[in-house]
Amino acid sequence: MQDELGHAVARSARRRLLEFSVDVERLDGGTYVVDVVGELDSYSAPRLEQELSCVLADEATGVVVDLSQCSFIDSTGLRVLVGTSKRLTSYVGPLVLVSSDRTLRKLLEVTGLAAVFETHPTRADALADGRG
Repeated sequence: MQDELGHAVARSARRRLLEFSVDVERLDGGTYVVDVVGELDSYSAPRLEQELSCVLADEATGVVVDLSQCSFIDSTGLRVLVGTSKRLTSYVGPLVLVSSDRTLRKLLEVTGLAAVFETHPTRADALADGRG
């Protein structure tokens, strides 16, 4: 019984990873836009963290993380974003998030992270604000 449960959990985790994607685009001027699709949780956060580390290693002049297609974010996902923000802010400026999701905005407000990130409702707004 316990073995079956373990296999079911593993299948569920694989399925979530297959439904998760990160797409990185470098714009003129060295700004990067990172699209996150799916659930950003303990299973998928390491992949985002790896992509963001590569972006920072490439001396990005700005980073916009587009969460408009992110359906869920947990504390592990927030940790990745906060860690990236700390590294980025030291030499470029704030990490910019794109999301019009009221739940995510409320989460950022409640956790005090709204002051850490610059957040815009659309990618166009984020890029028009001097990021692209």
